[in-house]
Amino acid sequence: MTGNPPLARRIAVLAGRLLLGTVFVVAAGPKIADPPSFAHMIANYRLLPGGLVNAAALVLPWVEMLCGVGLVAGIFWRTAAKLAAVMLVVFVLAIGTNLARGRAVQCGCFDVHAAEKSHAELIGEMRWVLARDAALLLVVVLLLRQPPRGRSGLPAAALLVLLAGCRDTPNTRPPAGPPSHALRGTIVSIDTARRELTVRHGEIPGYMAAMTMPYEADPSVALDRLAPGDEITARILGPASAPKLDEVSVVSRKRPPGEAAEIDPAKIVPAGSLFPDFRLVDLDGRPVTRERFRGAPVVVSFVYTRCPLTWACPATIAKLARVAALSPAPRFLLVTVDPKNDTPEVLRDYSRQVDRTSGRWTFATGDPGEIAAVAQHAGAFFERDGSEITHSLLVLAIGPDGVVLGRHEGRDWKPEDVIADLAKLRK
Repeated sequence: MTGNPPLARRIAVLAGRLLLGTVFVVAAGPKIADPPSFAHMIANYRLLPGGLVNAAALVLPWVEMLCGVGLVAGIFWRTAAKLAAVMLVVFVLAIGTNLARGRAVQCGCFDVHAAEKSHAELIGEMRWVLARDAALLLVVVLLLRQPPRGRSGLPAAALLVLLAGCRDTPNTRPPAGPPSHALRGTIVSIDTARRELTVRHGEIPGYMAAMTMPYEADPSVALDRLAPGDEITARILGPASAPKLDEVSVVSRKRPPGEAAEIDPAKIVPAGSLFPDFRLVDLDGRPVTRERFRGAPVVVSFVYTRCPLTWACPATIAKLARVAALSPAPRFLLVTVDPKNDTPEVLRDYSRQVDRTSGRWTFATGDPGEIAAVAQHAGAFFERDGSEITHSLLVLAIGPDGVVLGRHEGRDWKPEDVIADLAKLRK
């Protein structure tokens, strides 16, 4: 005769099913709503061939949703739990592989929109996600290994403690970072011994008035790649009484007398003016000119594949992917500032981050002089420093007639800013 499982075991199993199912349903929602952004997250892991990225972005969220519903409703819940275990193993391997490589990626678990976080913040978040998914996997295993009749069940309290450690709640997330503010200014002096940058900047609304003051530089800031006279954008962390700078990006660099500046303000094409023609090369060796985009608005930015800063090139591409999801109108031109290393083959692999099958994305390289000319007209600063490249963050919206609609610098531009530029075409 078969008896009913002990009450404690039944409560534990029910609690496990409900919580695991809820986690999978909540995780699937944003991905189903925005497949292009989720495809970008998958591509950032650099584990799948480019041809499978879009398919995975479409299929995986629905598998998560079905597993979650099955677990919550108790319909074929054992099968759903096994599928959940497989997915958790895949997630753990994907995150663990990138951690081992030292690559910082946003997991895309519950939010598919790019977060502007530092490399250290993303690495810390990945470690947390790895531990959380491993704990969830353990819970699935414990649920599937219910002891047979006659053996004591899982203590409900122990299981619920495990589950509580896996929930994505404010109490278990890594502590939120300090408040931040965007800064744009000019470096007056650099004290390398004290790791201080004295910066002259305008008013920062809600934070401090226009002034010249010293800021402690975060350890991630390479002071040897900065110089007095550099115009920068940066992020200020902490209170006004003890501010710290990180994510420093050079917008333009002042040269000693007699040397030519990389960016001549007089050559930057302002909004309302025609952008000059150019001749670059795409991934297939075909010419890329302004005429290629005639009849459609194009959004231009400058990147390079070896960019180590998650808040720079990767975040720029993620936000442009969001623009693509919000508006079907624009096409996108991403120009490398590292033509020496970013060959068409390298760019082809890098382009897996976006939906190239849509025909809306063009990754371009070309003659260094031609790239420099395009960057000059756009107002994008870049400079090689050994194996690294210092470059400004810039997005340029150009209308179907080649006229510049808008220009955005720094890390704080939003997809909605570009959408607003494109809206000018309807007026």
